[in-house]
Amino acid sequence: MNDLTNKLKHKYVHLVLGSKGGIGKTYITCYLTEYLKSVNQMLTVVDTDTANTWLKETKYYNTVPFPLFDSDNLISFERMPEIFRTFQDRNIVIDTGANSYSAWYEFLSNGGDEEIQVYGSKLIIHVPVTSGSSFNECIKCLEQLVEKNFNCRYAIWLNNSVSPKSDPLTEDDFCAQQVYDMMHRPVFITQLPRCNPLQRKLVNELHDRHYALSELANATDDELGSYTLFDRPAGKAEKLRAQYYLNQILSSFDNDICSCCFSIEHLFNLECREDEA
Repeated sequence: MNDLTNKLKHKYVHLVLGSKGGIGKTYITCYLTEYLKSVNQMLTVVDTDTANTWLKETKYYNTVPFPLFDSDNLISFERMPEIFRTFQDRNIVIDTGANSYSAWYEFLSNGGDEEIQVYGSKLIIHVPVTSGSSFNECIKCLEQLVEKNFNCRYAIWLNNSVSPKSDPLTEDDFCAQQVYDMMHRPVFITQLPRCNPLQRKLVNELHDRHYALSELANATDDELGSYTLFDRPAGKAEKLRAQYYLNQILSSFDNDICSCCFSIEHLFNLECREDEA
């Protein structure tokens, strides 16, 4: 992994956004955070998804809960600038819920993308695209965002872990969509690997226990006993399985998926070259 801390002149707001629930936004927030930590990016994770408490209850991510309710207890975009003012000295990863998508869309449509720039950050919108029955709705959401021509870059996550019984989603499936041709800025694609049954069982157990994948993968042999998995102390087999799957995920961020699209790593390398120009 490269150390990007000293290469980038700008801070980034990573907004994980999607109009449908259950497509992996929180998992993507977690994996993105683990990747950014692995390349020594200083950041804060902000959770605006009040319907899902898992992220803030997982201590590894040190998440800051930030509900977006107004005085009438309705989700409103009016509190969103407070996030960027509060954490303007660092990179931010923001997890959102499907119930707040409309508010985020309204915020961006009313100049929020430019307001983020005022606080010295660049905006990257991370959009999950899943296989199966949710595919069309994910594409529709992306089309709605792209049509507004926001001042941002897009990272597209082909998330095959949500629908294990569907055919795997490939870069060709995405690039064949009209929305790909609509994008004016470079598109960056990360393809999440599909879990095998043992990996899925482990990931689900980690989720239930509020452990991050990195915690188990990086635990020393002495620390393993402090992690309870499957109603017993974790063992070396679970650690090795966590290491293997984590390496699969992180390495997928660093590889070209196809000739016309780039990985998350290439996104930052392009930003570095633009900063130097």
